[in-house]
Amino acid sequence: MAETVKKSPVAQLAGVCGSVALGYLLIHLEINLGTLDILPDWVGFLLMVEAIGELAEQQPSARLLRPLGLLLAAWNFVAWVDAIFSIDLSWGGGFSDLPVLALVIRVVSLYFHFQLLTNIADAAEGYIPDQCAILRRRRTMQTLFLTLIALPLPWTDEWFYASLVLLLATLIVAFTLWWQLRVMKAELLELDKTLCWQIDQP
Repeated sequence: MAETVKKSPVAQLAGVCGSVALGYLLIHLEINLGTLDILPDWVGFLLMVEAIGELAEQQPSARLLRPLGLLLAAWNFVAWVDAIFSIDLSWGGGFSDLPVLALVIRVVSLYFHFQLLTNIADAAEGYIPDQCAILRRRRTMQTLFLTLIALPLPWTDEWFYASLVLLLATLIVAFTLWWQLRVMKAELLELDKTLCWQIDQP
């Protein structure tokens, strides 16, 4: 029976960055076939929850994010099923009939993303500090834009272009965040190879 090779902390962090990056891609990228979203958000959250398991080995506080991630995955799964089958799963005429619950989910989502990215940056700080600083800036920008979108602002016709600019800015930040996680993954893998080579030297 083959033994499972344990990843180094650096390679483990690289895997976390890769999984979270893919999770963000699924959350922000939407491709529909009729009413079917073939890149469902709930799958993205499950990928993040899986990554939290490894991240928690280096950042124990990340374990607190696991139930929040599962909650967000469940909420998005219900919305996904509701959109496909047009089943009334929200005790009314849609999720807009649950404003308090929707507000709670938004708050949970903001905290989840902010803290997950913070934990990743803290874990990788000793290996790639410059990239971690960039990740924190992207994290803060994302939190700011998502908070503005979540606020009950009067997005009337007069504010149409302002809301459009805000949405575009949010998508751009989401893309740069995905890209930054990919860059961090690549640098961590390269660092892991270097460290392994140094260890193997006589």
